[in-house]
Amino acid sequence: MTIRLSKYLWLVSLMWLMQSCKQDPYLPPPIYNGEARAIKEGKPWNAWIYAKPRRLYPQHGFYLSMDVYNTNLYLREGLTFFSIPYSTGTYTVDTISIYSDTALTGASYGTYIDDGDVLSQLYDVIHDLGHDNYIRITSYNTQTGEIHGEFQVTVATKSPPLDTLHFTEGYFHTWIK
Repeated sequence: MTIRLSKYLWLVSLMWLMQSCKQDPYLPPPIYNGEARAIKEGKPWNAWIYAKPRRLYPQHGFYLSMDVYNTNLYLREGLTFFSIPYSTGTYTVDTISIYSDTALTGASYGTYIDDGDVLSQLYDVIHDLGHDNYIRITSYNTQTGEIHGEFQVTVATKSPPLDTLHFTEGYFHTWIK
């Protein structure tokens, strides 16, 4: 009886040890808050999100950064909208650069390799007859900086390998900090 009980105790201890060795779910770095999701090329796409006032041209609103990391917390994708006005409304996303001193709203998308600090491919907004490029701020709380919105954008590479991506049914919720 003692041997049998000892065997079960050993088995339960081993099972507990194996369970405790599972990898913890990875958590986003502290800068991220809220949620972002879309349909990218027909498949669900989820990203961590944050919003900040534009430093380079603060008179042109804020930017949203939506980033995807792998399980090692290496950056793999980033979709950024910039020059978004601090008010509700629908804004056309234009083909401008993030470095432009303009009130036009723009976006860019990039993929990353190595440990997330090497840009692999840069995508710029393109006008596609089948898709409008826009970001819509559906609610904005001026006291807390909380924003909700929707987006749709088509981006493409300029250099080989040529690639076009469509983000549709986009939704975001975050705080401008």
